[in-house]
Amino acid sequence: MVSAPRERVKPRRTLTSETTGALVAAQGSTGSEAATPSAGSPAHRAQSAVCLLAFLLWGCAGNCITNTPDEFVFEIHSRAVRVSEDEIAMLLPEPLRATPGEPVPPVRVSLRRNGELTVSRVLTSETTGIGIDVESMTEELAWARGIGGAQGIVITKSEGPARRAGIRLGDILLRADGLPIPNAGAWRAFLDQTEPGKRLTIELYRDRPVEVEVETVRTYELSEPREFSRDLRTFDDSRRTGLELIELPRDYQPLILGRTLETDALLVARLWPGTPAFFSDLRLGDVIVEIEGEPSGGVDGYRALTGSIERGDSFTAGYLLDDGIGQTEVDVGEDVLGERGANFLRLLNWHTRASRSRVGLLSGLLFHARRCYRIDHLVEHNAATDWGILFDLVRYTGRPNGKTLTLLWLLPLSFEGRSTSDRVPPLVERSRAIAWQSD
Repeated sequence: MVSAPRERVKPRRTLTSETTGALVAAQGSTGSEAATPSAGSPAHRAQSAVCLLAFLLWGCAGNCITNTPDEFVFEIHSRAVRVSEDEIAMLLPEPLRATPGEPVPPVRVSLRRNGELTVSRVLTSETTGIGIDVESMTEELAWARGIGGAQGIVITKSEGPARRAGIRLGDILLRADGLPIPNAGAWRAFLDQTEPGKRLTIELYRDRPVEVEVETVRTYELSEPREFSRDLRTFDDSRRTGLELIELPRDYQPLILGRTLETDALLVARLWPGTPAFFSDLRLGDVIVEIEGEPSGGVDGYRALTGSIERGDSFTAGYLLDDGIGQTEVDVGEDVLGERGANFLRLLNWHTRASRSRVGLLSGLLFHARRCYRIDHLVEHNAATDWGILFDLVRYTGRPNGKTLTLLWLLPLSFEGRSTSDRVPPLVERSRAIAWQSD
């Protein structure tokens, strides 16, 4: 399934104050949760009986939940990928371009699993100032301060040149170079006509008239956040390989990767547990640049290079590493997400799908076994195995962090497992680093 690209510009959409550059993974909700039965109630006793029966038949099912996020977003900071304004200026619409000669504001880039690419930045505009914030005088404040009429502006912040000149919080600015300043708008208009570096004579009122001299400086004011969005093409190959991909066009690679590749690339946006892609070396967030030794060429190239591969065969995928290109084999199936099962008079029953499988003899009383696959922390591919014999008199539980063999329900023998050290794709690692270093 391929989605067509489209562009849109949202010039004035307010951003939230979430941490910049975070890598977010949110589990989707499947509906409203039912109320929990109170302890001792008939519903609670019935629920306990069902859980006990399930334990006898299949063992504890809590550890076999597949941890696959339904939505996530990569957020990249332009300074983290060392993108210059020259590299991205032509990619951005006019409202997001920085003015030459001004400080280059950082660009925030987010890319969602549905292919939505959002570029946002807070632009700056050059102005003249003395380091104060002001608000217009009110009649009530003028009366309380003993000033005739609501004239002048109230100093609400003083820093930099103003503070060094002796301007204090709460002072009332009446005149600048002899010109009356009746309100905040007049003060802004006065500064717009004043060059940086000019010395001004400021007349204030504190508890008495005060006159100070202050030098104007060049300052930069922040504008409202602006956004530009584009929906990148996506391709759903989950039925054959377990992959969902986003096309990364060369024009937008500097924003996401920090460099331009020789071809359009493909981002692994989703990877289903238990599918062929799960057992390959690919990870969520990997960037595929080669298929069978040829440039991947985006969605069209991927379809052309893998479309003729039949069930049971495989293809070689090349993915970006920090120091080169990695290679891995990805098998191709017909319907790897499909479910299958059978029940022969409860003497033998089995059920299987990509993320989990189970089998039982005599409703699981004589023998039951289950295996499930999950993705932890977005990049750790783990498997869990459980089996039991004759009412779980002999029970085995295997997890990435260890294995346990229990005899006669009461004699557990534990074995320490290996520590998980899965490779983290560069894009994911960069997103994590940004999250950790943000204010």
